[in-house]
Amino acid sequence: SADVFLFPSLSETFGIVTPHLSGDVDCRGMDETACASPERMLLELRGVAYRDALANDAALASARAAYQAGQEKLPQGRALLLPSLDLGASTIWNEEEIQTRSNGITTDYNYNSNGAKLTLMQPIYRRQNWAAYEQGKLQSAVAEIQYAAAQQGLILNVAQAYFDVLLAQDNVTLAATQKK
Repeated sequence: SADVFLFPSLSETFGIVTPHLSGDVDCRGMDETACASPERMLLELRGVAYRDALANDAALASARAAYQAGQEKLPQGRALLLPSLDLGASTIWNEEEIQTRSNGITTDYNYNSNGAKLTLMQPIYRRQNWAAYEQGKLQSAVAEIQYAAAQQGLILNVAQAYFDVLLAQDNVTLAATQKK
């Protein structure tokens, strides 16, 4: 039946239905070596190739980094709408020497002056901040779409390589048959 899968990992990885191939048996619950048909090995190889491509493809890694950077645009834009808090502190050591004219007595004053400030600022409306926030939302969405496109491109590349191998195997078989 078409709803029984030989390889659930492939259906999870590719998001496609993999029905029984002609002459295969249902491999669920069986020992791996007991169910090692050539078709099964090819399908598993396809799954391994895709997992390896996910881990090692430079274009996908670049797209993933761009996606992660694009996802940061939304919080950066949102931050412009939030209040800003400024905290500052200072300390100054003062040394004063005061001499009175009338009696010539000199008095030394040594003391520390400290200061601190806390400022909270919330703009009521800044058009450029709202525009930056909206741009951040759009840039985040674009990054997500570009990453999905890169993933689809990788799937296509792996599938093309897989079918190229199958074609090459068929050509070898055909050449061997014609040679006989």
